[in-house]
Order: sequence, then C-alpha cells, then structure tokens
Amino acid sequence: MATATKTATNTAQVFQIDPFDIVMHATESGVRTLQSRISGWLSTLNSPARFISYQLPATLEPKIDQVKSQITHLGETDPANNRVELLGEYRRFYDDLERQAAYQRSLCYMTLWNEDNPGALAGTMSTAFDTSVRQTAELQPLFDGQYILKRSPFWHLAPIGRPGGRLLWSILTSYEFLPSTWNFFDPLEPLLKLGFPLALVVDIDRTFDRNEAIDTIESNIMAYTTHLSGSHGEDSRAVQRVKDCRSALNEINQGDALHLVQFSLAISAPSTSARSQRRSATSAAPASRR
Repeated sequence: MATATKTATNTAQVFQIDPFDIVMHATESGVRTLQSRISGWLSTLNSPARFISYQLPATLEPKIDQVKSQITHLGETDPANNRVELLGEYRRFYDDLERQAAYQRSLCYMTLWNEDNPGALAGTMSTAFDTSVRQTAELQPLFDGQYILKRSPFWHLAPIGRPGGRLLWSILTSYEFLPSTWNFFDPLEPLLKLGFPLALVVDIDRTFDRNEAIDTIESNIMAYTTHLSGSHGEDSRAVQRVKDCRSALNEINQGDALHLVQFSLAISAPSTSARSQRRSATSAAPASRR
C-alpha cells in the first residue's frame, strides 16, 4: 500500500546557498556526479521545498572607478609612488575582464517546510550542492518600495508614485511542461543569461514515495493506452505521453524520485513594451508553457 509523504509543517526554514560556477564541474563525469548528489538529496524530501534564484546583471565598473580614483589621488599627492603603476595594471586587467564577459550577481535560497534541525539540513544541502549553505532569517526582497497590481495591458506590478528607476514586474507560471530533458545547461542556462533582472522559483510541492510514484505513472500509461486503443485517428500527443511515462518509470527504477513541481518566473522591464519583448525571450528558453 502506498504511503504519502509526511504532512508539511507551517514552519518555513530559509537557507542561503552560495552560488558557484558550473564550469567547476564541466566534465561529463563531474556534471553526472553533481546531478547524482542533488537527485539523491531531492529523493529524501518528505515535505514541500522551494528553490529561489535572483539573477541581477552586474558590472565591474564600480571596481574600475575605484581604481581610477586611487590612481588620480596618488598621482596628485605622490606621483613617484610605485603603487601608481601597479594600480594601472589592475585597471587594465579589470577593463579586459569587463570586455570579455557578461557578469551576473546571483542570490540563491532554499526554503524547507520542515522542523528538522537547521544545522543538519544545511549540512546535507552543502554536501549535495557542493557549496556553502547556511540558515538565514529572511529572503532578500525582489523589489523596493510600494507596488500596485495592474491589469492593463497585461497583469503586472507597477511602482506607486515616481518610479525612480524602479522596474515593472510580471510573474509567469508554468502550467504544462513540454517533452524535454532538463539539465544544468538546457534550458536553464539561456534563461539565466538573458541579461535583465529576473527571479526563478522552483516549487516542489510533493515528493512521491517509490511505490506511489510507480502506481501513479502506470495509471497514466493505462489511461493513455486505453485512449489510443479507442481512437480512430493518430494522437501524437498521447503517444508521446506514454513514452514520457515509460521514461519516468525507468528513471524511478534507477533510484530517482517523482516530484510534483511548478516553475514561476518573475521578469522585470522598464516599460510595458520592453516587458513584452522580454516575455518573448523567456518563452524561447524554457521547455514549458506559461
């Protein structure tokens, strides 16, 4: 008899995860090992979880300006100082880095509705993600100031009063995933490199135990098979769903878990027209309908 996951508590524990460069694991075996560790951790979930990632475009300009200021100051007060030449080298180095890459500041959090010891939870996540994880009191706000919900020309959040550089925000939520294999590079990499402020939220509402997962998927296979047997025409969508279900069964038999997942995406824009363009750009990246 299948057993359900433990009832979620009302206690949300928030953890901040230090982001890391996936290139650190950029070998076939390295990525596979990291994927295996994270999948193993996910399979142990017995309550809801939420992963949040803020992506903010960043620049080295403040650092370059700081070095320029130091060069100017030393040039005026102590032009013979050897640090002037050294700071000039630093400035050229930072200029080269700025030209060669597009930088982003990433803030990552995991919220667990779980009453287990926070130190133990942080330790298991740190081992699975291969990075530092620590409990934090709260999430960083997505935006500052007061906003109002507007319906026209589409649902969005707009700043109240003078914008003062504040952006519009729209929330997109997945409702159907297209057949695809999600990994660290596709489709998440192009999504997170779009070059404007956004937030990605992955809600894991439920993790099925193995027997319940198998029963659920086999029931779907039976339903689609029955539909196909009584259909007088080709239903390629149903055929693909059967293939997806059989693939999921194979992954469960290899040790993976079945989760009930929803993706949400908060995208920002300075205007409604720019928002429409950015909405189109996000649709081209993830393999889901929103």
